[in-house]
Amino acid sequence: FGAWLAREGCAAATVRRHAGTAALFLDYLLRDARVPLHALTELDLRRFLYEAYPRRADAGRPLALTVPGSLARFFSFLSHEERLDCPWAAPVLRDRESFEIRLSDRQGGYRWSGGEYEWYAELDEHLDDRLLVPSARMAGGGEWGDGAGPEEVRLQRELQRRWLLWRDRTVRAGHTDPAEARRRLEARQRKWERTPHPGLDGRTPAEAVRAERRGWR
Repeated sequence: FGAWLAREGCAAATVRRHAGTAALFLDYLLRDARVPLHALTELDLRRFLYEAYPRRADAGRPLALTVPGSLARFFSFLSHEERLDCPWAAPVLRDRESFEIRLSDRQGGYRWSGGEYEWYAELDEHLDDRLLVPSARMAGGGEWGDGAGPEEVRLQRELQRRWLLWRDRTVRAGHTDPAEARRRLEARQRKWERTPHPGLDGRTPAEAVRAERRGWR
């Protein structure tokens, strides 16, 4: 990426800044999200911009505000050099206001004021409004995330990636009304939760989670 920027005529300091931001993003993808670069989604970008980066940013505000622009160059590089097209990235990165609000709220004292729960809840609402996260409700009652077992964590991660695939297929099929799309997606989630899983010895995901929770109590 740095070599590509240099060929594009960027000054050395600009190359270092853009490449440094790209390195932070890749570190988040591989270490935190555990997502290969070629499998990244809009959800991964939004979580980096609105949670991961503000949460651990130690740069001054002027430098932090350059992050969307640096990532825009990185996604341009991915499209031109890696043939990895992410059409959802440009609109997200153009929304500088949302990024600045998340950055300001975090650096402005949520860490100490007791408002940190609200800060995370706002992101959950933001992602839910865009149908980027599964329903918290589980088939048969209860909610995902109530337990802390490794089986539930693994299944919840699987559900999240499946949900994004279902979302893409739903939109491509022409179901763009948010209420209708949500209804279809939640129906697909319930079917997955109630269907025997090949990795669970014939149990359904909902059954496996409940069994694990009973074992932890």
